Amino acid sequence: MFHDCWLLIGNPNNSEATAWVTYMIEGEGEGAEVFVKKIPANSRKSYNMANDIGVADASIKVDSDIPVIPERAMYRNNRREGHVSIGTTLPSQDYYLAEGTTDWGFTSYILIQNPNEEEARVSVIYLTPSGPVVPEPFTIPPNSRHTIRMNDVLPGTESWTTFVPPDAPAGQEVNAIWGEQSGLMWFGTDQGVTRLSAAGWDGFEEAEGAYVTTVWSGKPADLWFGTDDEGVLRNRSNRWQAFTTADGLPSDRVLDV
Repeated sequence: MFHDCWLLIGNPNNSEATAWVTYMIEGEGEGAEVFVKKIPANSRKSYNMANDIGVADASIKVDSDIPVIPERAMYRNNRREGHVSIGTTLPSQDYYLAEGTTDWGFTSYILIQNPNEEEARVSVIYLTPSGPVVPEPFTIPPNSRHTIRMNDVLPGTESWTTFVPPDAPAGQEVNAIWGEQSGLMWFGTDQGVTRLSAAGWDGFEEAEGAYVTTVWSGKPADLWFGTDDEGVLRNRSNRWQAFTTADGLPSDRVLDV
């Protein structure tokens, strides 16, 4: 269905603004197109996206010589339906999207823009009622956009939260996730334990190669990891302990803690 898409730029200043509008077209990478727009003082200008780049899917970046307020408006069905979005002022390496559904007739999308001059590697983790879903990481060419149609990834899913980390945890499968109040995120994978903090990802030799099945914590800085065949691993204030059948466990295969 055709969407009528507009870029609105407000200039609250007492002088004219010059804005450089970059359309980062899906899949075209180096094909980003830049247009120069002039916005008079204390006024707003509206630009139809199709007039600039024709019919295409694209993200937009606005650079200006003085502060302006960009906004994207989209309409369909003769403007009986529509929505609006303001832009973020800075790109980020990680994002959290709290709400989403592909149930009850909804169609959901996640759009990821790469405004950099180099390729971006992106990992996406979906937190669903039945556990985390971690597809393979993908790359986005420089100055372009990538669209994820969630109905193809999580069809008929009542609710999910999206976490876009700056890279990916070790391993190919994420089986367990635990978030601490401090902001630390712990990931149990088929290759061990990985921790995500503001500084990035940390791996742990003590858990390397372990197939982690579950994680639980009863108090801060004290985490327990069940494994498929190596018993239980404990990280207490960054000190590791291992417990197996030799220590009294009934089995070295632990599916719940």
